[in-house]
Amino acid sequence: MPRAPTAMTRTPDSKKSYNSSDDSRTNSTGYNPLKFFFAGKEYHCGKTTYYPSDDSYLLAECVKIGKGENVIDMGCGAGLQSLNALFLGAARVIAADINGEALSVTLQNCRNSGLKGRVICRKSDLFSAIPEKAGVIIFNPPYVASGKIRFTDLDGGGRMGREVLGRFLAQMPSHLREGGRCFFLQTDFNGYKKTEQALREQGMEFSVLARKRGFFEEIAVYECRKISR
Repeated sequence: MPRAPTAMTRTPDSKKSYNSSDDSRTNSTGYNPLKFFFAGKEYHCGKTTYYPSDDSYLLAECVKIGKGENVIDMGCGAGLQSLNALFLGAARVIAADINGEALSVTLQNCRNSGLKGRVICRKSDLFSAIPEKAGVIIFNPPYVASGKIRFTDLDGGGRMGREVLGRFLAQMPSHLREGGRCFFLQTDFNGYKKTEQALREQGMEFSVLARKRGFFEEIAVYECRKISR
């Protein structure tokens, strides 16, 4: 099955959704800011939806899915993680986002890959509308500090960039099946020790699968596992 591509097309600012006042299909550099490529195919990205960037692809490369598993893609954005999970063999994905356009874009992208019947798109503030449990949960959270939480930009992480992440870590374990795994990322600015302490307090095993250093920050992908009792 296709995996996350090793070569990516040029992308806009990695921290923001792409909101263009220009309705043209391409800009002066010749690439379309409302399209992205994944696993050899072109997909749509809405104007208020987070544009998949380096962090998105890094997370996708780290995700492991067992054939037939059920997955929750939290903060689905344009649906890259949902697509990846289904390509890797997931039976069903619940794609959740507080941004209605993101849900429409994810559904359309899955439909264009013949996967419509295997994705459920649901408007939800984290797990507020998701009572289900899953074998795998995936989350690329807003992680850049800001004074106000926004849900379409990665620069809407609140104080220290941890407000959304902190709420997620508190809620996530109760939505994992026994032995289930969660894959998420954060930056070093968010505080690795705080995250790891929160996971220990929840009784979760964890490891760092990948780190990538950018100009201003390091991004780390975590895998945590709900310990079977």
